[in-house]
Amino acid sequence: MKPFNEDQARDYLFNMLTTIYKFERYLVITFGLNYQEIYLMNILKRDSPKKMSEVSSGMKIEAFSASRLVARMVEKGLVKRYKAGRDKRNVFIKLTDLGERKVDELEDKSVEILKNNSGTVMPEIMESFITAAMNIHHLLKTE
Repeated sequence: MKPFNEDQARDYLFNMLTTIYKFERYLVITFGLNYQEIYLMNILKRDSPKKMSEVSSGMKIEAFSASRLVARMVEKGLVKRYKAGRDKRNVFIKLTDLGERKVDELEDKSVEILKNNSGTVMPEIMESFITAAMNIHHLLKTE
């Protein structure tokens, strides 16, 4: 294994940041949503409903920021809030039908872009991309 080169690592990380930023920016512009809305919709698609406290801790944002984010998304009809059980302080969030359709459109567009561009790279590069995408959270410790 080659020695770790800090300058190359900085360049790789900046390249990754730039690429993801531009890709996400495209989705923001195309779908009229912001980054946090897109991220929360993806979270809720995979694990719903969520308590408000789980939203703020999972997204690593303050409770008041999560509350404002959810309020905006409720206004847009993307999520709904509800109270369940005896403890009325527990507020839950889940996608609405519109929110589910919107997140499906986002994912479909992302997969379409990946599929359309996968033919422009060698299969080994595509395999490396998939492996890296599945494991990047371990390397960067973002769990």
